[in-house]
Amino acid sequence: MSQQEGEENYHVFYEMLAGLDDDVLDSLQLEPSTPYKLLYPGQAEATPATPRHSKRRIDQFRELQQALHVVGVVNAMPENEIWEVLAALIHLGQVEFDSSRRSLGVLDMNTQDAEQLRQQPTVKVFRESSDSFEQAADLLGLILANSKKF
Repeated sequence: MSQQEGEENYHVFYEMLAGLDDDVLDSLQLEPSTPYKLLYPGQAEATPATPRHSKRRIDQFRELQQALHVVGVVNAMPENEIWEVLAALIHLGQVEFDSSRRSLGVLDMNTQDAEQLRQQPTVKVFRESSDSFEQAADLLGLILANSKKF
């Protein structure tokens, strides 16, 4: 993914960070001032929003919330679940991957199939990004099979 400096990704992420109150952001384990990689990939850096720009994001977020109510989305699922999925995507954007021939420890069985799978290249999550991986899993309601740090 690439974007130019100052260019924004999907606006819902910026609007959500601006429009949700601090308690909800805390429950999503998000900090509005953090330059998340999904929002600011590569060389693009977070530029401080002007008060006018922040107000516009908040207003757009309120419009989104109203639209979700109007079309009945919040009748089908609680609104907070939408924010949890979006927050999980932000956290997953923080996870760095490295191609490796090591398994993630899930294949600790003694079968020929497992041995063949161990020989295949797998993806390994770097240690320093495992908190983001765990935060995303938590928000998505997933239980990690292996609780040790990757």
